[in-house]
Amino acid sequence: MIVDDQGGEPDGAPVPWHPPGALDVLDACVREADRQAEMLSRIDKALGCALASGDLRPGLPLLQSIDLLRQESQALARVLRIVAEDPSPDRRLDVAQLSGCIPVARQRARMLAP
Repeated sequence: MIVDDQGGEPDGAPVPWHPPGALDVLDACVREADRQAEMLSRIDKALGCALASGDLRPGLPLLQSIDLLRQESQALARVLRIVAEDPSPDRRLDVAQLSGCIPVARQRARMLAP
């Protein structure tokens, strides 16, 4: 397992202090899903090249990318679950609850930055 060793927020990116709206969070989830799909495409290409060359040993960077994508996908699913509980457009979400669902600091900053 790869653990996010970033500690706090990367580059001083603050988590918003105002509660984000459900639509704002859904918009962030769409952007995050698009980013993850692009990451999957790069992983797929790297695996294809490795298999085509006969190298059946994936390198550490590739394994780390796969594990990071798994962690980020799980976090995205947890956030979507929270939003789906009450998807009303005017709903304000609990920042602490959302932050707790997203263990990777860079993803947290991407999804919760104002």
